[in-house]
Amino acid sequence: MTPTIDCGLQLRVLVLTACVAAVHGTFNFLIHGDWGWVSSNQTLVAQQMGVFGSQIDAKFVVALGDNFYESGVHNTTDATWSKAFHDVYTAASLQVPWYPILGNHDYRDNVQAQIDRTYEKGETLWNFPALYYVKQYRLSDGGIMSILYIDTQLLDPNHDDTQVIFENPDWEQARQDELDWIDRTLAEESKVARWLIVAGHYPIYSVGVNCDNKILAANLMPLLQKYNVHMYLAGHDHNHQYISMKDGIRYVVSGQSAGRGPFGPEGYKFMGISNSSDYIQNYFSECGFAYAEVDSYNFKTTFVNSHGEVKFTGLMANPFPNALSSSGKDENQLDSTLPTSGSSQISVGTAIILPTVLGTIILFLIVHRNSGPVQSAIQWIRGTRDSNVKLSIDDSVRSSHGLTNDLDTSIQDRTRSRV
Repeated sequence: MTPTIDCGLQLRVLVLTACVAAVHGTFNFLIHGDWGWVSSNQTLVAQQMGVFGSQIDAKFVVALGDNFYESGVHNTTDATWSKAFHDVYTAASLQVPWYPILGNHDYRDNVQAQIDRTYEKGETLWNFPALYYVKQYRLSDGGIMSILYIDTQLLDPNHDDTQVIFENPDWEQARQDELDWIDRTLAEESKVARWLIVAGHYPIYSVGVNCDNKILAANLMPLLQKYNVHMYLAGHDHNHQYISMKDGIRYVVSGQSAGRGPFGPEGYKFMGISNSSDYIQNYFSECGFAYAEVDSYNFKTTFVNSHGEVKFTGLMANPFPNALSSSGKDENQLDSTLPTSGSSQISVGTAIILPTVLGTIILFLIVHRNSGPVQSAIQWIRGTRDSNVKLSIDDSVRSSHGLTNDLDTSIQDRTRSRV
């Protein structure tokens, strides 16, 4: 028997989807790496981050490592905290939580000091609770985005700056502990997150001077693929890249926030050699940053240079439309320190989904205009509209006669305020 399609139910779902998309805005944040080098370029990028951060109502900043050049910080009160951080990123829109990870340059000095700074008296922006950690963020439409912040230096310590890792006789166990944590955490977050993101300093794929990282490709990438991670954020190579690989993961590099070289052809010398060469959609080596605009259906990543020019925008549609749109947990179980979205912007998801859904509805009606289910659905929509109108009229009548509880409460509140 050929299965029948409930056209009326489909139409109702399309209408409700359009309504949901129209109501909610996006949840937005800034992304940059290799940023802590005091320079005119850093200042220019910081100014543009402030401008765009205000325009998009950025909720937080992802800082992708190499937080302090050349050699990290010595302690929690090091003057570098002011010179390379607080005195540079002064815009009101940047006074939001910063979620950092370590880069190779940060390993040149006191790594623990960057973690301990989180708890330093007077520090209100820096949120770095551990070498690797996870944060959940509630989107405007109720969905959950989870970001794992990891330490790629521990996963691949074969760098001149990170030889201190080998001084720990148990470093291999420490590396395995992190991989096990990533595995467990991705398994847990994949059950509830509409978007699953991992942020690490070293790229897995790159056409820049460091090329592809074989150790991360062998040990980290299989975990990203296993749990259908949507995006991997990285810095390290001093450029900006947006790579869409065959595994469905977007590999984003934003590692040129302060003007470190190389520039020009040297900066992308592995173009044609990297496994990502045929899949890279954006590359530029100018100083800049990126920002993300997210709802449960679309993840939009935009790259901006230090002059405020938009260089590229990449859009990823959520490939799991049946995923949970909320955490499945009580909202109070979410980290109470996490920002919740309050942007009044029209989301990129709205801009794309709404016309698509409306067009689909119109085509649907044309094709099935004479079917009984569609006629029933139209009657249902009319009935809902008429009920809302009647309810509105009833409320207006009740209000005009002073019969609503809200009116009574308002009178009581004004009375109390006079006492």
